[in-house]
Amino acid sequence: MKSRFLMLFAAVTLFGALAMPVQLAAQGNEGKQKHHHYKLVDIGTFGGPQSWVFGAFEAPTTTLNNAGTVVGGADTSNSNPNYPNVNPFLGPALLFGYADPFVFQAFEWEDGTLVNLGTLPGGYNSFPFWISANGLIAGASENGVIDPVGGFPEVRAVLWKDGQIMDLGTLGEKTESAAIAVNNRGQAVGAAFDASFNSRAFLWTEDHGIQDLGTLGACCAIAGSINVGGQVAGESGLCDTCNQDVFFWEHGHMQRIPDFGGPISFHYALNNRGQVVGQSDLPGGAYAHPFLWGKNRGIRDLGLLPGGLSASAHWINDRGDAVGISGIQNDQFGHAVLWNHGITDLGTVDGDLCSVAEGINSKGQIVGGTFDCNTAAFLHAFLWGNGGPMVDLNTLIPPGSNLQLNQADSINDSGEIAGQATTSNGDNHAFLLIPCDENHSGVEGCDYSTVEGRAAVSQASQVRNASSRGVPPHPWNRHQLNIPLRAIGPTN
Repeated sequence: MKSRFLMLFAAVTLFGALAMPVQLAAQGNEGKQKHHHYKLVDIGTFGGPQSWVFGAFEAPTTTLNNAGTVVGGADTSNSNPNYPNVNPFLGPALLFGYADPFVFQAFEWEDGTLVNLGTLPGGYNSFPFWISANGLIAGASENGVIDPVGGFPEVRAVLWKDGQIMDLGTLGEKTESAAIAVNNRGQAVGAAFDASFNSRAFLWTEDHGIQDLGTLGACCAIAGSINVGGQVAGESGLCDTCNQDVFFWEHGHMQRIPDFGGPISFHYALNNRGQVVGQSDLPGGAYAHPFLWGKNRGIRDLGLLPGGLSASAHWINDRGDAVGISGIQNDQFGHAVLWNHGITDLGTVDGDLCSVAEGINSKGQIVGGTFDCNTAAFLHAFLWGNGGPMVDLNTLIPPGSNLQLNQADSINDSGEIAGQATTSNGDNHAFLLIPCDENHSGVEGCDYSTVEGRAAVSQASQVRNASSRGVPPHPWNRHQLNIPLRAIGPTN
């Protein structure tokens, strides 16, 4: 399916693109701020080389809650008996297209303890996608059955509660499923699918089990977000084409969110006010614009930075502040942005040319990563807040660390940050950053002095640097670079 498994994790008035004021993040010496140091926690592994949290270009999600609990997947020291026939919907195969030769299993990190959440009976590998505020964890696990069509291990939607794993089942003739999000009430959503990745969106509750949410008249659907009120957002489309729409589901009714006239729309996030953000293609499908939708306000184009042709909104907090990425210089580069009464260019760091914002908390602190515009490889995790400038999180951790922080995926309301890092030998490790501030007093290993963060590089200097260093400009957007901005499955 060219629409990447409906792109999950992609009669209302349609407003045109707004003429929005553009703000530039504070630059240079005048914008420098004092920052707290952070205690760096290397989440580590279960004896194997790598660990991961789910997020960034794959699909921004909640893998860190306000209690400071982190969920992800980690390698064990055991060889994967089914390698290289791995399920493309699970773990590093989903994140990076990487067939892991090791068995990997879901983890929960809390208060310094790493817990293996285990798998369903007979299964080897498992992976979580979401943790709720009260600690419920949604994900998928192998079940010990080999799909006769695909030849890879089947996976089933699971919910971990109090350290116990629960099989949520699947729908009808669909042999597989995955739970992608869960709320505090124990309502989980996701997709049931077959070896060809034809999918149906589901809602699971303890009282009623797994339920088919239906479609927008098409054959496929997937549910990727659920809020505290039980509202659901996802995608529905034709299983064998590139056409899909975003849906909003509430009280048994699914409605289509209007688009901007192109073939593909998908959502990234749904907040507790029922607001949905994502991106929608323009007519012809060459470019996409970011949207914000609400039941009472309809859909609106959030706008782009000057010179941008495409943009995408990746997360929204409950205040309605959205973050994501916008093209500049005819989409040769992309910059992290904040949409809040206008659009703010957050810049980038260390002379890197592209950046993307992936999370924003209730205080307006934003995290994300800079990346190589040609390869989409992440380079430096960043933090932005209080008007900027953007700061490289690697400058705020103890010197001599074995980890290079590449991308920050989630930030909670206490300012704790989860993301991905690279070890000195090139392995990927999940990390947690704990701010050494007044809200985290007495943390062992914390340096409570402040440091002047490295300022963001201005947009103009980035373009000059690209020319002087001979870096070939390359479009960053998903139409031209195949960056999986909402990849929750393979591209057929």
